[in-house]
Amino acid sequence: MAIPAHIMFSASEVLGAASDQVVAFLAGGPPHDFQRALLSRARTGVAVDLLLPRSEVMGLELTHQYFQHLEAAGGRLFLLDLAPDDWQQLQLARCHQLWIDQRQALVFERTKKRFLSLSTELEARPFARRLQRLYALAYQASPAALAQYLAPRPQPVILPRFSADSMTVRAGGNVRLGWSAPGAERVSLEPDLGEAAATGSVLLRIDAPSTFDLRVDYGAEVVVRKSLSIALAAQPGLDYWLTVADPHGGPASVVAASSPDFPHHYGMIQGQALTLHWRTRAVDRLSLNDVDLSLPHGALPLAQEEELTLRLVATGAGTTVEQTIYVRAFVPPELPVQVLAVRSPALPAIQFPELPEVVDSASLLGALPPEMEQELRARWAASEARWNRTPWWLSLLKKTFP
Repeated sequence: MAIPAHIMFSASEVLGAASDQVVAFLAGGPPHDFQRALLSRARTGVAVDLLLPRSEVMGLELTHQYFQHLEAAGGRLFLLDLAPDDWQQLQLARCHQLWIDQRQALVFERTKKRFLSLSTELEARPFARRLQRLYALAYQASPAALAQYLAPRPQPVILPRFSADSMTVRAGGNVRLGWSAPGAERVSLEPDLGEAAATGSVLLRIDAPSTFDLRVDYGAEVVVRKSLSIALAAQPGLDYWLTVADPHGGPASVVAASSPDFPHHYGMIQGQALTLHWRTRAVDRLSLNDVDLSLPHGALPLAQEEELTLRLVATGAGTTVEQTIYVRAFVPPELPVQVLAVRSPALPAIQFPELPEVVDSASLLGALPPEMEQELRARWAASEARWNRTPWWLSLLKKTFP
């Protein structure tokens, strides 16, 4: 017969204590099946005691999420040294049990009826003795099988405590982690801290989101883990810029801004309409010269003064960001206007050179001595004969093709 995954006991009946607490036994089965049944009881506000046999939890890691509802309901954890056969018998001897198998429920009901039909005298006896008699009838087990569970009562395991003074810190800030694990054989804190005392605290600098794991060993069988995640608080941010209106109705011009490219000192012409704009991030309060401004963004026209000192203070996440802007108005100097009369100079009359008289070549030759005139005429005739002479190749063609 399979062992149920989770069983509910009445502490006052099974453990013989004057308590209304509900005791939960875990033996085999998927952990999430047991957790679902346990949470259904814890959410009703009933304190829950959890009894675990060491033989069943060998090598099982019990995480913080597994026990957080148990602790919230004021529950306790018990570890029992039980033999497997005795543990199976104890699971069937119960008053209020959540069965997950119909056959198991039928077997138990038959055994219970057989036990009650033996003698009405047993009804008046304490429940522990009736339970021992039930073992003897149903399983031929020794009545001493139950005595080791009822007396002495097992001591609870105190679950470790692991906390931080703040779950959110600004970058570069400090957070203190504290832990307490009485009865633990070994305690270690990761990362980077390693083995630690059973009870202690440590102050750490946080530069980035970090997760710390506390590992508590209760012997070789049970390991309890708890984790804490420290987040970085959002840093406040402040952006501003100044604009000057265009007198001709065009778009406004940005003349200063919260940027390294712009100075915090600005000069403006007197009479210009100046407007301050701002935008914030993770800011709880923003003020201008101790006057609160709207969040997260806005605009404010500035009054015309000779000198303006704008002190912006943004506060958020315990951090303050401050920007101071200096604006000075000035009047441009008046420049004298001189009108110059421009006169065009009188241009002188253009004097064109006189052209030489064209002389006839015949008259020139006649003025030369007769010998020189004849020589020039001979050269002229030879030159014309040379130019008018027929080329040799043309003479050859004429002779070949008359």
